[in-house]
Amino acid sequence: MEDKEFNFEERLIKSKEVFRGKLLKLTVSEVKLPDKNVTEREVVSHPGAVAIVPMTSHNEVVMVRQYRFAVGKHTLELPAGTLEMDEEPIICAKRELEEEIQVRANKWKKLISIYPSPGYCNEIIHIYLAKELEDLSKADNKRENFKDVQNNIKNVRKSQAKVKKSEKDEFINRVIIPLNEVKDKILNSEIMDAKTIIGIIVASYIL
Repeated sequence: MEDKEFNFEERLIKSKEVFRGKLLKLTVSEVKLPDKNVTEREVVSHPGAVAIVPMTSHNEVVMVRQYRFAVGKHTLELPAGTLEMDEEPIICAKRELEEEIQVRANKWKKLISIYPSPGYCNEIIHIYLAKELEDLSKADNKRENFKDVQNNIKNVRKSQAKVKKSEKDEFINRVIIPLNEVKDKILNSEIMDAKTIIGIIVASYIL
């Protein structure tokens, strides 16, 4: 016999916004629990985001290395970005890929949508697989397909291309890493970013 599934929905009594920044807002809400008791919930509101798994024809992932102030260290992540108001996720993904790592993809596939921290934040991240890549970072603005570029990535540092995003407060390095090495970095905790781990795992299932 299956256990009966209970409805543990919490009912909003009142809500107060206590902080609003340029990206996030924090709301403290009073809610009634299923057992009729009352408690508070602190919720961070986020406009939503996208992340992209850019995959070359050599089964390599184009990633970004950047400093994350919140955790106090450099991280290795998938390219990602925040949705603008009423923006379709796929449009945001295409824009962010070009702006963040100067790459254009001719083939797209939606992988998954996730709530990275539903205990306190309503952010949803839409993750896409991007293939048939064009490198837009060449000095002469010539579009070069990644499949025509020799990518011997035994030494990851040799594959780094410095990229400065158009936003004044973001500085990143573009790094091209074989998929198997990315999975190794996940297992040894060199990669700890949740959206990156999920995107790589899901992409691996369908490649």
